[in-house]
Amino acid sequence: MRRSRRRCVVVISALSLAFYAAVPKVAYAESFNAKTTIIVAKVFGFLAHKPAPDSKVIIFPGAADLAVAKANMATLNVVEGTVADATTAFAVVVNTQEEARAVRSANPQSLIISGDLPCVDDGDCHVVIQSKPNVKIFINLAAIKASGIEFEANFKMLITAR
Repeated sequence: MRRSRRRCVVVISALSLAFYAAVPKVAYAESFNAKTTIIVAKVFGFLAHKPAPDSKVIIFPGAADLAVAKANMATLNVVEGTVADATTAFAVVVNTQEEARAVRSANPQSLIISGDLPCVDDGDCHVVIQSKPNVKIFINLAAIKASGIEFEANFKMLITAR
């Protein structure tokens, strides 16, 4: 009886491991809905050095709700664009880690925001915002320091540093 129970446990464990290994690992990247786009606007409010009026904020196609972004960042020049437009941007909202890498090489001082958690873990994004099931803001301290970006002290209560 004990032997058959052990075999059963071993077989179940082996099947579980095989199933886990077979399941593709997909990075969780959240596209920004209206709620998340509003949070992006609020992140700008926590910057130690506020952006000048009419500073350019580039939103990659599909990265965020452009109309909501324009409404909540009324003092900023919010436009849809690509890496070529990001060379003079104050901040860029991207979809993927690859876009973030391209923006970072084009404009190292630009604040890069995404919904792709591995992007902040690898230092390609400065800020990652996720809103499901609740709002979480992740930052990469090394990337922020390297870009010369500073946040106010009270922002630390709202974020998780990576």
